Amino acid sequence: MKKVLIIISMTFLLIATAGYMLSDLITVQGKESGMQQGAKVESSPVDLKQAPASIQKWVQKNRAVEGTFVKTAGDRTYILVTWGEKRTGGYVVKIDSIVQKGNRIEVVVDYQKPKGMAIQVLTYPYDLVSIPATADKIVFIKK
Repeated sequence: MKKVLIIISMTFLLIATAGYMLSDLITVQGKESGMQQGAKVESSPVDLKQAPASIQKWVQKNRAVEGTFVKTAGDRTYILVTWGEKRTGGYVVKIDSIVQKGNRIEVVVDYQKPKGMAIQVLTYPYDLVSIPATADKIVFIKK
């Protein structure tokens, strides 16, 4: 019985963390790591319709799961934060700030739930920005 519980627990852990499996480039941390100052990284919001085809496919593939994703294409690194499938409107994912701190980049993400009543429709909230291409470690911080 103990072995079965361990296997079930490990399976659940693998499924629950699948959205975060992005190699060693990505980690998720709490608020406390974002307190020190750093240099703001130039970032641009990405209009999915204007993005390269490979980025469009990548977003479509990942938007239904909750996670943080990074992909470099050409001279830009794309940062995608998704909240998975939601059953109502009103959910918002917003990349608040991107700051360079030494050899790592901190991305602060704000997740907002609907306030009050919301339309009953399936939504896939996400935010997509690009920064100059980088090989630095990217750390996501939940606001």
